[in-house]
Amino acid sequence: MIFSLSGNVAQRDDHSLLVSQAGVERTAVTALISQLESTMSSVGSVAAATGGDPAAIDRLAGGDPAVDVFSALAVMHRSPSGALALLSQRGTPSAPLPELGGTQGQRLAQVATHGGVAIVGFFGHGAARHLAMTAGAPTVPGGYVVYIEVPLPRGTTLPSGNAGLRFAVYDGRGQSAPLLSAPRGR
Repeated sequence: MIFSLSGNVAQRDDHSLLVSQAGVERTAVTALISQLESTMSSVGSVAAATGGDPAAIDRLAGGDPAVDVFSALAVMHRSPSGALALLSQRGTPSAPLPELGGTQGQRLAQVATHGGVAIVGFFGHGAARHLAMTAGAPTVPGGYVVYIEVPLPRGTTLPSGNAGLRFAVYDGRGQSAPLLSAPRGR
């Protein structure tokens, strides 16, 4: 009886610890995404303040180390008719902008029309894999839309401070790419 009771208490404690550790890791991932959003907002604010001047966007991107993580950065402007025009581009996006097709194009168009921040999707495979995101109003003012790509090769891991936790980013097709990893020893 005592053995069974102590086993249940230990199992409940392990579960509580795991839930707590997962919350800490979720906060860390959320902070990373927030940093990307903040940087996209800064780029968009410069675009809005300068009328989309590519030279001003390049100066910001060249002077802000947070932009260095982007393998591609594009600033587009939405016309009153809803069409997107490419104003500035750094790096080479994985697909033509603003004529992005498929589901990724729909996500870009939705942000351009309705605003918000969205994960556009994954491009490439293996070492050439990228995560694409886009931001529009209210994060990016003045009808501007910022598009970024961040390298996220398959197998990319960020160390977890919590032993026994493993996380993955799912790309919507049932495949996953490890994002956070920890030793399996629990």
